[in-house]
Amino acid sequence: MIVKFEYNDFKICLEAENYKKHEEDLIRKAAYYMVLALGHKKFKEFCLDYNYRVKTCYWRGFRRYCYYKEYKTFYKNQGKTNYQVYKHIMSGQENRPEITEVDNEADVFLRIDRSYKKGVIGYTYPSSKWQYLYKWVLREKSPGYIAGNLAHEYCHKLSYSHSKNNNVHRKHTVSYAVGNYVRDFIKDYENGKKT
Repeated sequence: MIVKFEYNDFKICLEAENYKKHEEDLIRKAAYYMVLALGHKKFKEFCLDYNYRVKTCYWRGFRRYCYYKEYKTFYKNQGKTNYQVYKHIMSGQENRPEITEVDNEADVFLRIDRSYKKGVIGYTYPSSKWQYLYKWVLREKSPGYIAGNLAHEYCHKLSYSHSKNNNVHRKHTVSYAVGNYVRDFIKDYENGKKT
């Protein structure tokens, strides 16, 4: 299956393999939701305004001291400004030799992993154009949730990484922040909130 959608000059071309017939509409809707969220003007605002604070505490003797450190960019952003991150995502310039042109199109190659790994949504490898989604996600999660994962893994295809282990910065990496933005945007969209 190959599906294509476009919204506000941002496009997605999703090619899917190893899915079952009853999963087709869900995958199609998730792809539409991803392009709707990333093509919306709110995504640009989200990227340009992105910042976060981290609380750090330490002990000196028997007294605990805490302070907040403010970060004005995404974490693990390849040294890019927020604007440069936004432009890179919108460019559609993946990190694969055969699909590197700037075409304002997210080229998503999705394979459904029919094995069972509860707790893990999906994965990808730097050496592959494919991103994988576990079958349980299609059974248990909404199209908006899946769209968030498609966006998360797509950011990996743009070379944005995150640590394997959870830490205070992980959710502020480009992959996690963008994936969570897409999920939240679609939740509001489905609930009829103004977008």
